Amino acid sequence: MLRRMAAIPTVKWRGRELRISVELVPEPMHYVNLRSALPEHWDEIRKTVYRRSGYRCEICGGKGDKHPVEAHELWGYDDKRHVMSLKRCIALCPTCHLCHHLGYANVSGQIEKAEAWLQRINGFSDDELRDYVEYVFTVYKRRSRYEWSLDIDRVGRYFAERENWRYT
Repeated sequence: MLRRMAAIPTVKWRGRELRISVELVPEPMHYVNLRSALPEHWDEIRKTVYRRSGYRCEICGGKGDKHPVEAHELWGYDDKRHVMSLKRCIALCPTCHLCHHLGYANVSGQIEKAEAWLQRINGFSDDELRDYVEYVFTVYKRRSRYEWSLDIDRVGRYFAERENWRYT
């Protein structure tokens, strides 16, 4: 089984720790993720994440109606080298997951739902919500100007060791 990973990394904005943050993956990395990089292992990874969380959201403690939780990859961004590195996989209810993918919420007509939840969970005022959303979209636009590479070495090495195959 996958080893238990560290607690959810804290994201700070304007000196405040956010319970949930928006993660807009740079445009060149859309659809490039753990599932696409290791499709033969995605089911095991996501089910391990679900079990580890007790089938509850690791942010709000809730569950979704259709399915209790969804697996979400948390990424770190090296803005100098343009490397997107896997930090952790977490279990999120569908609403918290939608907040992490605010760009998707926007194009799928669910932006109001996602922003309302983001505001509630983080205790944002209307102005703080507007400023935070503007900030994350500014970061997204800047990062999307570059080509990025994917670093999933932690997970790749785990499966390579377990299955005795070479991961490069």
